Amino acid sequence: MSQKVVLVTGSNKGIGFGIIETLLEKKSKLKIILSSRNEELGKKSFETLLSKYPESKDNFYYHQLDITKEESIKNFTDWVKEKFGKLDYIVNNAGVATHGDLFNIDVCNSTFEVNVNGTINFTEYIIKNDMINKSGKIILVGSVAGNLNKLKNEELKNGFKNAKTYQELLNMGELFKKSVINGTVEKDGWCRILMLYLK
Repeated sequence: MSQKVVLVTGSNKGIGFGIIETLLEKKSKLKIILSSRNEELGKKSFETLLSKYPESKDNFYYHQLDITKEESIKNFTDWVKEKFGKLDYIVNNAGVATHGDLFNIDVCNSTFEVNVNGTINFTEYIIKNDMINKSGKIILVGSVAGNLNKLKNEELKNGFKNAKTYQELLNMGELFKKSVINGTVEKDGWCRILMLYLK
């Protein structure tokens, strides 16, 4: 029986790095792919883990992947097809958190571009191109800011609860952006943590 293949996106640091290190530490039987937008940083993290867990050298791989770039997604999936055929597990961890004094619609849009649009586009590409096995799993890593209990507005809570498609969820995101433009994020009942997370 062939070994199952797991991809962790955005795994050169933070939670993604921690997930991979845990799998390596537990001597997982999986074939593990570390990926990153920045190839130099990704390779550095890969080498760090490989030197710490040298016994994993035959089951541990690195490949560059920017989920916001179609060419990068295609290059990655072509490599997966050639190397493994398909994936068994995808941990959608790639994301950005912009820190600084300035919080505005540009920061908001650039964050949505990666964390929302990039994740959707990458996942859809994988599914449409039959790149995940039928018994495979797609796992999404999110923030505590995504907890509906953090919202102070019942209408917003219901909007998320009643959304049946991701387009309806995207529409909720557009409401948040309007609040950012109007400078009414807290007044409109959005989570303060979310604003700080993007800040």
